[in-house]
Amino acid sequence: MYINQSGQYLCMETKEVRSAITKRTMAAALKDLMEIKPLQDITVLEITESCRYHRQTFYYHFADIKDLLRWTFEEEAEAFISEHPLSEDLEDIFRTIFLFLSKNQKFCSAAYQTLGRDALIDYFTEDTHKIIYSAVISQAGDAAITSDDAEFITAVLSSVLLTHAENWVCRKSIWNLDEILMQIQYLTEDLIAGAK
Repeated sequence: MYINQSGQYLCMETKEVRSAITKRTMAAALKDLMEIKPLQDITVLEITESCRYHRQTFYYHFADIKDLLRWTFEEEAEAFISEHPLSEDLEDIFRTIFLFLSKNQKFCSAAYQTLGRDALIDYFTEDTHKIIYSAVISQAGDAAITSDDAEFITAVLSSVLLTHAENWVCRKSIWNLDEILMQIQYLTEDLIAGAK
């Protein structure tokens, strides 16, 4: 328990809920500001003023705007995935990821430009590896493939996903989504067939 400014006792759960609300409010303010100006021109003061918070509140929760951007990107992705649960179907997994990237293209592009490729590689690798691995095992079906083969196929597909996601976010992709998904399906079938 702790005491708020009014001298009331509040439980830790309330503190955590308030912290989450504060973070989400600042994240929304950041996204709103990104609609009208480049990320590098946004200041902490602009974010806090639009939320009616003090600058100290911002720094209590985040080290800097880059930290807020990273948190926002992760929260947005997790919320989207929870609304669009992934199956063990590779096409569904890739379609859902590209749908998220499409609906949040401007924000994802800013995150990519600011956080850099390595941060997004870490995010995609950490969160998609298990999902893709399960989908590979599921798609292999009765054809027994070794865990090493499944790991290799997962690594290849994760790399393909990252490359296409990067091109998609930066609007460098020359293929439409259906073409990408078709090529990934052919690649997956070939990799699994080769592993049998």
